[in-house]
Amino acid sequence: METIESKLIVTGSLFLIMLITGVIVKKAGKPYPFLMLSLHKIFSLLAGIAAIITVIQLYKNTSATFWIWVLMIVAVITFLLSFSSGTILTVEKKGTNEKETSEKEEPMKKMHVIAPLLTTLLTALIFYLMY
Repeated sequence: METIESKLIVTGSLFLIMLITGVIVKKAGKPYPFLMLSLHKIFSLLAGIAAIITVIQLYKNTSATFWIWVLMIVAVITFLLSFSSGTILTVEKKGTNEKETSEKEEPMKKMHVIAPLLTTLLTALIFYLMY
């Protein structure tokens, strides 16, 4: 039987792996290594799914206050920003000036650094408050 503690550990581990693979992909630079990029995307998706499952399990055992709901909504928004900005950054743009493309990607790169960290911190805070 799976306990809530094991779900918390699995979810935390997935978030950690997501962040580590993200750093590896960033350091490798464009063109991004296919295997690491794929692993990063898979672990990001798994971390999001695991977080949702864990929050649902915690919600069954406790009641969520208004502020926990606000944190959950903001966490979902930051997760979606993380996922969408990562998708935009990996799309190859054919026939554009490399310098021009780089300048346009800067805000997206910053968002893709800040949003996953916020998602991780918010998720940890939600787990803490609900557990």
